[in-house]
Order: sequence, then C-alpha cells, then structure tokens
Amino acid sequence: MKNNVCFIGLGKLGLPLACVLASGNNNIFCLDKNEYILNLLNNGKIPFFEANLKELMDSVEENIVCYTDSYRKAVAATDAAIVLVNTQLGDDGYSSDFVESAVSDIAVNLKELEKDYYTIILSSTVLPGTIKNKLIPLVEKISGRKCGVGFGFAYVPDFVKLGSVINDFKNPEFFLAGAATERDFLTTEKIFEGVHENNCSHHRLTLEEAEVAKVALNA
Repeated sequence: MKNNVCFIGLGKLGLPLACVLASGNNNIFCLDKNEYILNLLNNGKIPFFEANLKELMDSVEENIVCYTDSYRKAVAATDAAIVLVNTQLGDDGYSSDFVESAVSDIAVNLKELEKDYYTIILSSTVLPGTIKNKLIPLVEKISGRKCGVGFGFAYVPDFVKLGSVINDFKNPEFFLAGAATERDFLTTEKIFEGVHENNCSHHRLTLEEAEVAKVALNA
C-alpha cells in the first residue's frame, strides 16, 4: 500500500523533493498558495528550471495526485504532511513565519477532521528549539490535540544546492531524521524508503539535534 502524503511548498527545493518522493512508494498531494505556480503545474508546465526536473515530473505523473491550494482536501486525504516552505535569514535568525502559517493551517484541519493521528514532517530551516518551543505548542493550541497522541512531529533537514537539487536529494551524504516519537520515526522512514540511490547512512536524532545539525551544516 502506498503512503498518502501532503507536500506543502512547491518552490525551487519543494517541487523537486515532492517529485523525488513520488518516485518512491508515495502518492503525493502537492499544495501551495501561489496561484501562478499552481496554474502552470496544472497545465503541465514547470515554474522554474532545475536540472532533470521536467523529466522527473513526467516519470512520476501518476503518483502526483493533484496540485492544490486546499489544505482541507490535502490533509483529509493523507496521513502525513511534509513542509518545505521558504525561510529567510535575517539579523535575528531564520524567520519561521511561513512555517508557522503552514503548520497552523494543518492544525485547523486536524481539529475539524476525524483522524486518529497525523505526522507533520518539517524540512524548512528553523532555529534550534523552534519545533519544541513554538510549532508543537501552536498545533496543540489550535487543534486541541496533544503531540504524541493526536499528532506527531518530525524534522528531516535537506542538504542540497540549486542546480543539482534532484541528484542531491537522491544521493545525500547522509539522511538525518529527528522525531518526537517512535511512530513519527517509522512514518518518516517509510515515506523516504527507496528514494535514496546511494545507500547512504541513516541517523535518528532528537528534534533539537536535527535542528542544530541543519543550521551548523548551513554555516
């Protein structure tokens, strides 16, 4: 049985990763708020150039369920969401505004939908402590659920560069996953199973350790 995954953020890193995951054992519901990007994608066009992206999109077309701006539609049909939206580096660190917006929209629907459990997997860069101190409490407040009971959180940082995004996603030097619970580790690993072509090492970390690793390696 395929994993049903909501992928949020179809930018220069998000769209390639969504397609890479669609090449695995996943049905991907692609979500973005940018109408221009959605219109292009729904008409079979790509919004930017990235090496091998068009060929990859064509090859995984049957596993891309839709390109949509509806959180209701995407969350209702999936068991996990991957968030890879834009974060900007400023004087006081990485801004998490877009991440918080995406997570809030997920939480609103978790409050309204009858789902036993839902795993939120963050890939955007955030400062250490953001998930535990800001994002998890935000979801708990909006959804009325408790982390580890009605929803879970994981963090899978990306280590890629523009121009070789697809190759970097498929052939990472290592794969890091931080998670709140064993269940979230298993969900995350299942989604990424079979995606990597180079038999890279996999490492389980705490959420905070994964956040630190991402920022440190960026630096």
